[in-house]
Amino acid sequence: MARPTPPVAGTPEYERWCKEASISWEGGYLKAAYGNIAQTWDIDKIIPAEGKDVTTKRKQHDRYNKIGGSKKVIPEKTFTVKRYPKVNSSPCAGGDPITIVTPVGQYTARLGGDIQTFVAWILDRDDEIYDNFSFFSKHGADYGPYTKKVDASDVLP
Repeated sequence: MARPTPPVAGTPEYERWCKEASISWEGGYLKAAYGNIAQTWDIDKIIPAEGKDVTTKRKQHDRYNKIGGSKKVIPEKTFTVKRYPKVNSSPCAGGDPITIVTPVGQYTARLGGDIQTFVAWILDRDDEIYDNFSFFSKHGADYGPYTKKVDASDVLP
């Protein structure tokens, strides 16, 4: 699996690569420029995240469609919906800064959630990274290197 070639500056694709993107998983997220994420992980494999079936229950309640009008009893009902990991939006910078180091350079990203959950997420997807990489926490702790799992299709004859 080859790492994508960065787009030419000034093109719409280049503008997209410059914008912030996020990867979400249960318990956390990573925010960085789309181009940096696209140079580290195979975007087609990691986005969108898998949904999780969640059962919710609506309690019986009364509904009035007009003030002073008659009430309608809404019965209790159980629903199953698919919930996807998400990043809460905010004008404030969320998460802790981390530095991701790859063979083609390094970049700063923001990590929401626990570092150990992020490491577990990386290890579950070692076939989705383009090359080996490591990262540093905001306190300077070094994590990695994380190695790409070699796929038979990646080996040249």
